[in-house]
Amino acid sequence: MNRNEERPFLDFHWGIERETHRMLPDGRLSPRPHPETLRPGPFTRDFAEGMLEIVTDPQPSIDQVLEALKALTGEALAGVLPERLWPFSMPPRLPDEEDIPIAALGPRAVLYRQGLALRYGKGRQMICGVHLNVSFGPALERWLAGNAPLGPGEDSFQIRLARNLYEDLAWFVLLFGASPVSAAGGPLAVSHRNGPRGYARAGFLPYLDLTSTRAYLDGIRRGLTTVSPEFMALGLVRDGRVRQLNGHVFQTEKEFYAPIRLRQAALPGESGLQALSRRGVGYLELRFLDVDPNTVTGVSEAGLRLMHLFILDGLARPSGPRTPAQLGEDLARSAQAARMDPRAIDPALAEALGSRLGALERWAGALDGLEPGNRYRRALEDAMARAARPSLLPSSRLAESFTASGLDWTAFGLQIADSFSKGVEHAMDYARA
Repeated sequence: MNRNEERPFLDFHWGIERETHRMLPDGRLSPRPHPETLRPGPFTRDFAEGMLEIVTDPQPSIDQVLEALKALTGEALAGVLPERLWPFSMPPRLPDEEDIPIAALGPRAVLYRQGLALRYGKGRQMICGVHLNVSFGPALERWLAGNAPLGPGEDSFQIRLARNLYEDLAWFVLLFGASPVSAAGGPLAVSHRNGPRGYARAGFLPYLDLTSTRAYLDGIRRGLTTVSPEFMALGLVRDGRVRQLNGHVFQTEKEFYAPIRLRQAALPGESGLQALSRRGVGYLELRFLDVDPNTVTGVSEAGLRLMHLFILDGLARPSGPRTPAQLGEDLARSAQAARMDPRAIDPALAEALGSRLGALERWAGALDGLEPGNRYRRALEDAMARAARPSLLPSSRLAESFTASGLDWTAFGLQIADSFSKGVEHAMDYARA
């Protein structure tokens, strides 16, 4: 018997994409080209030439994906020396936009990024995050079919999971928000990255439809074929130079900036949308995690185990239809949580978060029965303690540490980056609170 048949709750594959910036030791963004020593595949560039993305292969356990990410991060740290890797989601002090070089990834990719810069500004595109890619296997699907079968309006367990994760989105912002400061100034917030200064701009919302997998695909296709008067007004060509791929709502499917996306691995010569249409949902891409500055990899074991609990619960819990209006409400609650002052989180909201976490206890017990160490219960208890004392939430402690440092945002981040380049973990005071 396949071991997963006995342990269906562990029948997952996990992948991580972590974004960061290459920094000079004096705190400036690196002007140098992407290092040739960082091989394609695990290492690529995101928006800008100095914006490094570290990508793991899918792994069958959280331990293995963290081990892979740690090894790649070590390779990156050595490969960029004497540069540093920026430890936060919100970028450091940026130069003028014309001085931020777009990633040299080929003519079409460059033009697409030029369009993004025109539409949203380069500063917004310089925000970093962690994407968690998660899929589940046949053993878990068989367990779900027997114990939590699909109901009316649920055409797949992937659609059910996506709907339920959208409903939990505000909780994820509170639990994983770690971008309280913007180098451009302004008030503190739980997560600038998930707020109006980041990716809360909901231009994708009219095209997000989780009624079914087909409806999801049709929504993105509408965005790819709908002309945007706003983007057309920016001009497709100026001074004889093409400025964006087209004037549609989405230049390409990548511009569908939803925080949770349905994905399928593409074959050579195939777009992601074609792959999804032909072979169905292969995995979910969770794009709402801020970079965790308490660890050199940008994501913690406890955080991933907490996400495992939410994902199991989301798979086993029947979902309602999550109409576009309801999804809009989910996103509005998330944006509201992201905008809150991390030093003054609404006690009623924190209490509701604690109640939601309490519903995950049965899954923590089930998973800890399959692996040694009670690591799921410890991760859940830690999250519940932070909900009970909102001043211990990551963004609250980070805001406190930053304010107490007396440094500006760039100098504060560089101090952490220096520690990580020397192999020193737990550099942030809030981690020991």
